[in-house]
Amino acid sequence: MIEFAIPINKGYRKMKSRLFLSLAALSAASVIALSSGVAAAQEKIQWRMQTIAAPNTSEYNDLAQAFADRVGVLSGGRMEIKVFGSGVLSGELEAGNAVAKGVFELWHSYTELYASKAPEFRSSNEWPVNADRLQAAMWYYAGGSKFYRDALIPHNLHHLGVTPVAGEHIWSKIPLRSVDDMKGLKIRSGGVASRSFKILGASPVSMSGSDVYQGLQRGVVDAAEWTTLTVNYGFGLHEVTKYVVMPSYSGGSTYDWVSNLDAWKSLPDDLKEIVESALHEVGFKYWMKVKAEESRVLQELEEKGIEIIYWSDEDMRKLDEARMQVVGEMYTKDTPEYAVIMRDQFEFLESLGYDVPDKYMTD
Repeated sequence: MIEFAIPINKGYRKMKSRLFLSLAALSAASVIALSSGVAAAQEKIQWRMQTIAAPNTSEYNDLAQAFADRVGVLSGGRMEIKVFGSGVLSGELEAGNAVAKGVFELWHSYTELYASKAPEFRSSNEWPVNADRLQAAMWYYAGGSKFYRDALIPHNLHHLGVTPVAGEHIWSKIPLRSVDDMKGLKIRSGGVASRSFKILGASPVSMSGSDVYQGLQRGVVDAAEWTTLTVNYGFGLHEVTKYVVMPSYSGGSTYDWVSNLDAWKSLPDDLKEIVESALHEVGFKYWMKVKAEESRVLQELEEKGIEIIYWSDEDMRKLDEARMQVVGEMYTKDTPEYAVIMRDQFEFLESLGYDVPDKYMTD
């Protein structure tokens, strides 16, 4: 059993609970599927889903496509979800609007990309500190889901759930032995990372993910933070860098799954249950595989001559403080809608044992 905090009004009380997956839940989903004896007599429901993942990546095959396949199996063929890669049905920045309008029914991505329409998601996928690699998923399934679902209802969207993702790391051509070595560093970065690196003296460079490899290769930047360790390895960043900095500064975040609200409401209750159960099951299996892959990738990186640098607790605390400053001061000042959610998340971090500065816990 995993112990975490459940939000009750403004506080938390401790209780023991399983983290969004149990054998009982899987058994219930199987029973639902097996009990659907009328499947053949019912019209098949067909949805289209766009994932932020590119085809042939683990996120696409082992998460997005695996989820769609599992829904098909558990529903006895009553529901089919066709998966499309990033940008196929809509640009990622426009995908939330497209789902709201019913262009397609489901979006697997980051709600932070929808923050221009729903400011509550200003930093939904970039928690400032990594107190626990499952912190965002625990917060969501311990009650935080209400914040997200309430925020999306006016946009004709339903927040279906979240899946844990591995954290990001700095890949560098030069050794970064401590936070102090960030000073003057040309580093590709974005969001909270970009602003926090600038506070620490770095010179962030805006660059699309598809240009990171060439940017490092041509010397446009000396370092980069982009996506997860395994994905960056798959893109070959080890070919144009020499160092990877550990631990992750952005772990504990999640992918989001968002559906068109009308499409969700139109589903029979048993199919809603199946969709949610499939997401929990596949998300759990994906997370376990990611953890195993990270260990393998680190070993292979060292075998290829990449040096893994481990920053000290003091260095990580300095980075945490910079990220807290971005989220707790800059973002909350600009986005009061996000501030409400941020403080609830900060309370959750404290329940996990992280000492959040008092100045970020008050209005």
